[in-house]
Amino acid sequence: MNTSPVDLFYSKFEQAAGRAVLFELKIRLFADKTKNISKLSDSHDFDRVYKAVLSEFESKLSDSDREQLKLGKKLRDHIVHAEFQKAFWRLKPAPGGVRMISNLGTTGEEILKKIEAVMSGNEEAKIVPMAKNSGKFGWLLEAANGSLLDEAYENSTKAIAIVDRVSLEHALE
Repeated sequence: MNTSPVDLFYSKFEQAAGRAVLFELKIRLFADKTKNISKLSDSHDFDRVYKAVLSEFESKLSDSDREQLKLGKKLRDHIVHAEFQKAFWRLKPAPGGVRMISNLGTTGEEILKKIEAVMSGNEEAKIVPMAKNSGKFGWLLEAANGSLLDEAYENSTKAIAIVDRVSLEHALE
């Protein structure tokens, strides 16, 4: 069977999306077996379920756990809704991206002042999408080719491991 490169990109998306949906399922199952929040497990609003679980088990989570779960939630939102650009910037914030500075100026002195203002945090430089105006398919190709979907899969797996750990601790109480 001959698999096209596009099919490989679809496969990477399928794996990342599947893992993101599994993260949601684990959160919902955890809510379902938790007396105080079980009624929320069927809520259409996943954000509400997610927040209730985090609130209920706040004391069992380290700062690192909370950050990983937050990333897992955001990746779930962005991958499942095919918001590849937003997912990309969640995983690869500012450093690797191209930035645009508005009203840069025309003289060397004006440009230097503007760059210094950005570096000191007094001026904002907007992130320019790498696949600007390429549409969903362009972002899918870039996301798969640039390892975004692999990283999303890995980060969702880490978030699921945290949910599993806390769920097990809760069951053993």
